[in-house]
Amino acid sequence: MNEIIRLNNIRKSYDRKHYVLDGVTLDVASGEMVVIYGDSGSGKSTLLNIIGLLDHFDSGEYWFHTSRIAPKGTKNLSNLRAESIGFIFQSYGLVESLSVMDNIMLPFLYNRFRITQDLLHKIDHTMKEFQIEKIKNKKAALLSGGEKQRVAIVRAVVKKPILLIADEPTGNLDENNAMLISTCFKRLSDAGVAVLIVTHNTHLIYHPDQSYKLIQGRLVKCDP
Repeated sequence: MNEIIRLNNIRKSYDRKHYVLDGVTLDVASGEMVVIYGDSGSGKSTLLNIIGLLDHFDSGEYWFHTSRIAPKGTKNLSNLRAESIGFIFQSYGLVESLSVMDNIMLPFLYNRFRITQDLLHKIDHTMKEFQIEKIKNKKAALLSGGEKQRVAIVRAVVKKPILLIADEPTGNLDENNAMLISTCFKRLSDAGVAVLIVTHNTHLIYHPDQSYKLIQGRLVKCDP
């Protein structure tokens, strides 16, 4: 398996006194599903933002696939992020007034990807895979929570990212929909995508390859 994430002794502070992350070390390979638990305010979102190339870190080493990421800067990483990382958020991140299809197309339009027939076929295939092809013309405002999250997943994975980052992806879902989304993540990891899930809910069964809890700025390994 190819190594997708390698963090070594990552530290991050917002006030130069208290470290939100204080020596985080983590390795994630392609096809691995990794779950990070943590209480609110423990630094989970900060860690995801650093891994997702949205925020800088103060010290330590970060390798993303074959690229070494420098501390104190996220400039010139937008192309790498757009091409290689898919994001799924608890709030779904959908534009309520747009259709399912238009929401899925948004990242490609924003990043000025060329819209080809091959891309449209990939979108159709992925919508069928996640059982949302029949609602592709429906406005996002009219969707259930489970449908919205599946739309968000399709939007994140249709570009074939090597890393999928999910921040509290089941926080707004009932148990049945949460398990459905969990199954989707497992399917993606089986297909070779590195899946990183952050949650405070320890009761959901993700069947992860690795499981950690973020405590006082450090990752403590748990039983999967």
